[in-house]
Amino acid sequence: MSPAPTKFTSPSTSCSSDASTLRAMRARPAISGTASHPRSPERGVALILVMFIVALATIMVVELAYSSYIGGRLNAGAQRSLQAEYLLKSALSLAQILLKADATAEDRAFPEDAWAYFKDGISVPLEFLGITEPNLSMSLEIRPEDSKLRLQQLDPVSSLAKRDAEILLRLFQNPVLDFDNDGELDQTGRVSQKEFDAAQMVANLIDYMDADTTSYDDGPFQGVESQLQNGDEFPNRKIFRLEELSAIPGFTPLRVQKMLPFLTTNRDDAKINVNLAPQELLEAIDSNVTSSDIESIIEFRENPNTGPVKQIIQDLTPLIGSQNDFFNYLTVGEAQRVFQVIAKVDYQTSVYFLRAYVERDRVGPGATVRIRSVELF
Repeated sequence: MSPAPTKFTSPSTSCSSDASTLRAMRARPAISGTASHPRSPERGVALILVMFIVALATIMVVELAYSSYIGGRLNAGAQRSLQAEYLLKSALSLAQILLKADATAEDRAFPEDAWAYFKDGISVPLEFLGITEPNLSMSLEIRPEDSKLRLQQLDPVSSLAKRDAEILLRLFQNPVLDFDNDGELDQTGRVSQKEFDAAQMVANLIDYMDADTTSYDDGPFQGVESQLQNGDEFPNRKIFRLEELSAIPGFTPLRVQKMLPFLTTNRDDAKINVNLAPQELLEAIDSNVTSSDIESIIEFRENPNTGPVKQIIQDLTPLIGSQNDFFNYLTVGEAQRVFQVIAKVDYQTSVYFLRAYVERDRVGPGATVRIRSVELF
């Protein structure tokens, strides 16, 4: 059997077919997902615009949330401040009521003098005022001015100048005040020195009040009046208000606040009421009288069976012996007429203060207690 004849295709026919196929492929649009074309400028601008709008909206939302937060805090602060103001004024009214109700001929301790319950400052139960807010506390202090050391007696030309300065020095060095070790830095900027100890503070106080413009210099007391900067000078006059102390180098706000229970400018008599004076002040009066002596006096005056002290020499000599220098600074006094009232409202995150001076015209029925001055902080 003879083989089938082989079929040959003409070269011209094959080339013509390939050319037709190539032309058809070129004419067909590309559908491959991998085709690469340059991105149009319009698409880029649109993307940037969208991102800008999103960022702007985010900023507006954050700003609105922050403004709402600040507004809420301001409203809460205003409400708290108003509440604190009324609480402080209520405490002042309570002090006036207690002082008006006092009918004892001479001031002593609680319960004979109802106001004396607050003489060292104690907390006031807010439940009595119908307030149950958590983290809120209030305290009240009612302190007679004759239980304090009168600043005006610190007179450098007096024969008792050195003795009075030493009393103030011992008070400033008492552990309750501890001005030698508290690390307080001067905030007046009147001298280059940054820290002042107790002795320097006393000297600066004398410089502030004496008549000359030279630095006080007496033993441990070294003043700075001659070192004041930029032509500054002290007024060289008596102090009329305790707030003036903050202008004296070394008398920082914290130190002045600690002094309030012990110092006064609101009385003429220099003697101190032994029945109401703080222990720290009694200890500072005379270095020959020990802390145990003062504790014996306090125990005597506050014991209902023995106190109050009615006669200085007769009552105190059996307790501590004859101490004439100490006794000369003391008085039992009549019922005090001028009182300092300090009230504090503490929210833990913020504290509000009231300080007032009140005066009663007499003791007993019909007494009037008027406000001499009041300050809110």
